[in-house]
Amino acid sequence: MKLCQSLLVQKQNILMSNKEPINIDIYREFNFIVFNFIDEFTQKKLTRFVLETKKEFENFCYKIFVQEKVFKNNVEFKMKNIFIEAISFHSSGKAKFEKTFPKLFGKYNFTITNLSGETSNFILNFTKQKIEVVKQPSHKFLNLLAK
Repeated sequence: MKLCQSLLVQKQNILMSNKEPINIDIYREFNFIVFNFIDEFTQKKLTRFVLETKKEFENFCYKIFVQEKVFKNNVEFKMKNIFIEAISFHSSGKAKFEKTFPKLFGKYNFTITNLSGETSNFILNFTKQKIEVVKQPSHKFLNLLAK
């Protein structure tokens, strides 16, 4: 068990060692996808957030490292870096960050900060049936998709 924990810490340190993004101009446009789903194994209702680049990459799988803060009905996702996973096979796709919460209910204020430090604010209302966009993102770098 301690060996596994040590390897995980080493992997995290490798991933976090590069604090600067690769080429910031490539990563200026993002999709923010929000949807509710039921976990197949636990049958729990959950809400998932996916933050991804609009650009697709041809050679490697990239991850977006995000610092997250949740306080009452305020959620903040601050992008810190985009990196290649330590164990990455040749593949293609968008750089992504995914976060799952227990199913949300009520109005939430969201703040997304990109790698350049620009912020986009918006409000979502989570009901039993759907996710409603109360206020659209305030900045054009973010495309909001609520399903």
